[in-house]
Amino acid sequence: MHILLLRQHFALPDQAGSGRPYEMASRWIKAGHQVTIVTSSAKLSPQHKSEGGVIRTTVDGIRIIAVDVPYENHFGYIRRIFAFLSFARKCVKACRDLDDVDVVLGSSTPLTVAVPAVRLSRKLRVPMVFEVRDLWPEMPIAIGAIRNPILKGAARALERYAYRHSKRIIALSPGMASGIAAAGYPEQKIAMIPNASDVARFRSPNVSAEEFLEDYPMLKGRKIVLYAGTLGRLNGVSYLVDVAQEMQKLDPKVAFVVFGNGACREELIRSAENRGVLDKNFFFLGSIPKNKIPNAHAAASICTSLFVNIPEMWKNSANKFFDTLAAARPILINYEGWQQNLINECGIGISVPAKDPIEGAKRINRSMSDPEELRRIGKRAGELGEERFSLDDLAQRALNVLCAATSSGDERHP
Repeated sequence: MHILLLRQHFALPDQAGSGRPYEMASRWIKAGHQVTIVTSSAKLSPQHKSEGGVIRTTVDGIRIIAVDVPYENHFGYIRRIFAFLSFARKCVKACRDLDDVDVVLGSSTPLTVAVPAVRLSRKLRVPMVFEVRDLWPEMPIAIGAIRNPILKGAARALERYAYRHSKRIIALSPGMASGIAAAGYPEQKIAMIPNASDVARFRSPNVSAEEFLEDYPMLKGRKIVLYAGTLGRLNGVSYLVDVAQEMQKLDPKVAFVVFGNGACREELIRSAENRGVLDKNFFFLGSIPKNKIPNAHAAASICTSLFVNIPEMWKNSANKFFDTLAAARPILINYEGWQQNLINECGIGISVPAKDPIEGAKRINRSMSDPEELRRIGKRAGELGEERFSLDDLAQRALNVLCAATSSGDERHP
């Protein structure tokens, strides 16, 4: 089977960003299938030559078609919309010579990826599967990014268009699956396949906490609370600055370590500076390649997944959460929803209140003061990652959905 995956944001193993498409594609290829990924060229190095604004290359058996569409997390909303529409237009043109595809997999966000996915599905006369990684337009409406009633209506229409033309849908969380079903899509055609725990990568013999601490000697001998991810408006990483300020009073040896980039980068640094925690017990260390993230997790006592206090965010399926399980480390979150339920039911981490950094600091301090219990929590987290969120298992489940779409005789959802 030849799988055509449309995903605007794609990262290779040595780059920052979500590894899900690369890791799943690698496993599908090992299973004997072909995979072509259509993406933007933003993450590809200059050594890849562009012809007519398109890069065509092969990496680890994955055929990559990358169109020239600049995109950065700090882009304003209007500029992002233009980038999304530009990608939708250019990727159809870049795929004009493809004729041996068996299934099209459109992966959002952005929701606009549905437009080229449907067009290519029709052109190639093959089924489309749609992967919902965020509930759009629910999320931009919730945060006020889409206020105009006409734009809201258009966004809702695009959502219905995506679902209507999908043979199957993959949702990354139970809340997303429920939202899709509430929009009228048949539940039996929705597969809940969350982000996964790449246990082999995070527990490889090459993973070394010592190597990490050699790179960052100021962290030696300290208890580390780690955040590694995007520094966007929705991530709310400033919460850690507030907690770090309170932690100075409780245990100044606890170090809050942040890796990442995004729209709030400078604001975060200024806030840490103004509160007197920057380079004392709060360390911003820039971006980190994906192949170095396991070392950082190995050195951490607690790893975090954070969001601003918006109920719609409770449906997320954050990579950081599942990377922490893969690394067998306790997870700390400041939001509710299905991931908080997992923490409470399975004893795999700490939940802290989003609006109370003082209480958050106290809970972290209590956990840090009992290393043996922290070790047991990490062990349970690691077991959960293996048993329920194994990347190998979830990649196979996604492949089963694609195969079902190509073999089923039923029509697309009307």
